[in-house]
Amino acid sequence: MTAIVEAKCQSKAEFDKYKLYVDELDKVMFLLLKISGRLARAENALMSVADDDDQKVGLIIIIIIIFIHTCTIKYMVQLKNG
Repeated sequence: MTAIVEAKCQSKAEFDKYKLYVDELDKVMFLLLKISGRLARAENALMSVADDDDQKVGLIIIIIIIFIHTCTIKYMVQLKNG
């Protein structure tokens, strides 16, 4: 696929932008998969601890917000550091 895109690009700069986009997309997908796994583990742990459904939902929402915030910060740091 990369060879096809490289052949279609009109300049090296255009191809470099494509490569950067694909690399960043890979990083985002990796982080989303990582978040998904962490959330599943957190949800399983909560289900065994929380007593009622309302308490479980509240805790799950809090954990989701914390994970999204944490992963967003990590991703921004990774982009900054290259």
